[in-house]
Amino acid sequence: MTMVTQAVWFWSSKWTEDAAHQWAEEHSFLHDVVRYRKEEQKTTHIIFPQFDTSEVVEGSWRTIADDFPDGISVTICERKKSMEIKHIKGAQDENDPFRFVMSDESVDRVGDVIRAKGWDLEDFQKNPVALWGHDHAKPIGVWENVAVVGRKLIGNLRLAKKGTSPEIDTIRSLVEQRILKSVSVGFQPLEAVPLKNKSGLEYLSQKLHECSLVSVPANANALAIAKSFGADPVKVFGGVKPLTQCAAKATKETRAVLDAALKTNAQFLGTRK
Repeated sequence: MTMVTQAVWFWSSKWTEDAAHQWAEEHSFLHDVVRYRKEEQKTTHIIFPQFDTSEVVEGSWRTIADDFPDGISVTICERKKSMEIKHIKGAQDENDPFRFVMSDESVDRVGDVIRAKGWDLEDFQKNPVALWGHDHAKPIGVWENVAVVGRKLIGNLRLAKKGTSPEIDTIRSLVEQRILKSVSVGFQPLEAVPLKNKSGLEYLSQKLHECSLVSVPANANALAIAKSFGADPVKVFGGVKPLTQCAAKATKETRAVLDAALKTNAQFLGTRK
């Protein structure tokens, strides 16, 4: 069984939370879910889990820090085979803000290709709940008309009714304004082969697991990829490079808009008490 990255750790004394989000986005780690390690009521680490610890094979934990910038380490482990979910990013359709390209056949950041005709949607369509940030405790709507169209996996997001909660109303407004414009799709690989003359994999068959709306911005071609990494050290630890100013600015501006919207909601609720 291969070793995969379970979580990325940032020393809070060396990294701000915004800088940690920026680094994780630039280097293709999931960072929609955030955990914190505290000692004596003080935060010592900012943690981005790539999947839940319940999916870890007992006794397989390892920690690696030497291959990363100062103040960053990762925990790696073996993952239970039935739980090996990878993630890819998609983005809004140009004409309809509630229609999303979940996946296409472009080469992703780690050199892999996902063939559209290999998507297995049967289990997903039985309960196509849309989540916020891969959090199963935060359903926000359902996915409709999910299908392979040409070389793309397409779906329509139907949010819960207006007035369901202030959070849903905020999300709806941000989607309509194209401020929130990314989704993250979790899938289980079923069959893959090495790409010819390349180091990546060609996924021939894969099962759609879930799809979440996320706040991280899409990449330049509007289909950012954020896969969990495998055992190949070149893929896991290679290619570490500094943040571009463009990526840092985009993430900071997006988070600022979200923070302002949530603050407005909190103020509104306070007037209703």
